[in-house]
Amino acid sequence: MNPKRLSVQRADDICAHCHGGLVPRPAAWDFMKVTDPFNAGDDLSRFNHFFWSEAEQMKLYRQSGRKHPTTVPGAVPTPDETVQDSESSRADGRFWGDGTALTTAVEYQGMARSACYQGGHGKLSCLSCHSMHDSKPNFLLARHMETNEACYQCHESYRQRLVEHTHHAAGSPGSLCYNCHMSYQVYSLLTTHRSHRIEALRVKDSLGTGKPHACNLCHLDQSLGWTQDWLSRWYGRTPEPLPEEENKYSSALLHLCRSDARSRVVVAGAFSWPAAHEASGTDWEGPVLARLLEKERYPAVRYLLHRGLRSLHGDRLAGYDYLATDEERGKQLHVVEDRLKHFKAAATHRYLPLTAEGRPDDAILKLLLQKRNDPDVLVHE
Repeated sequence: MNPKRLSVQRADDICAHCHGGLVPRPAAWDFMKVTDPFNAGDDLSRFNHFFWSEAEQMKLYRQSGRKHPTTVPGAVPTPDETVQDSESSRADGRFWGDGTALTTAVEYQGMARSACYQGGHGKLSCLSCHSMHDSKPNFLLARHMETNEACYQCHESYRQRLVEHTHHAAGSPGSLCYNCHMSYQVYSLLTTHRSHRIEALRVKDSLGTGKPHACNLCHLDQSLGWTQDWLSRWYGRTPEPLPEEENKYSSALLHLCRSDARSRVVVAGAFSWPAAHEASGTDWEGPVLARLLEKERYPAVRYLLHRGLRSLHGDRLAGYDYLATDEERGKQLHVVEDRLKHFKAAATHRYLPLTAEGRPDDAILKLLLQKRNDPDVLVHE
């Protein structure tokens, strides 16, 4: 079956079969005879429910009488109503608070929530950008689809007024459509990935949702308030009321200090991104990341924070094992911090807690870390 010969929805169903969040419809499955009744070209929704939050996924599994696909390690079985209560209060391991997918394997949900998909009149599909054959193996992007040509397929008018729209230099990371509208807000397998939800830049989508803002994943030294000011100036966005600290401190730093591990792991991944180095400067990141490594209990976040350090300072900071014991990591970090003691921020970073000497202000970092929301988090990769 060649997906290009099918309608957009039936072609996308083939991709969603593996890259979508699904719960089987028991009445449509014969579990005694066949593992999976879906064949390419079928309507996938005949055999499966699509879910749009982890709570909805669990509810669908309960209704079908099947076991949950994943459970928290070491969890003690509890009655259904207790399970339901704990699920509703537990951090969603698949979606951000605004419904954007936060992990891989649910890319279809990301695309299907996009205004470009919903209002695209049946034009946008997985095959708009991906190809199984006319592509490089990594990411399976069709020819030229790693560039703005992907978006120009529908938004041709921006080709001639790109800089007018982006307010960034042509050819710079800030003028690559993907970096703003499909940013690295997805985590799995010890790295971050592009979101498949194509969305406009709005501050409100990052308020209370845990989802780091695309602008602040590049401008790591700037506050969410700073981002809001520019979005208001450039695009007429209505300002949202912001907590005081969102105007005072770097959004990335606030996430690393205060947010749960889902947000921390995504922000940590940004510190090894060359575009973020260019936009944010690299004179402050090493000492700050080393301080935050001391307080990080999740190995995945430690790994990405250390990856950020190595991207800045190379193999001289290689002697750190993110899986070592607390005592061993403490000794290793002492060596790392000793090697970074001469690094000081030369530039003035308005939203970073730095001393007059350009070193991390440990008193402020301590106060921010005391506000950390740090529940046990299980991200379903």
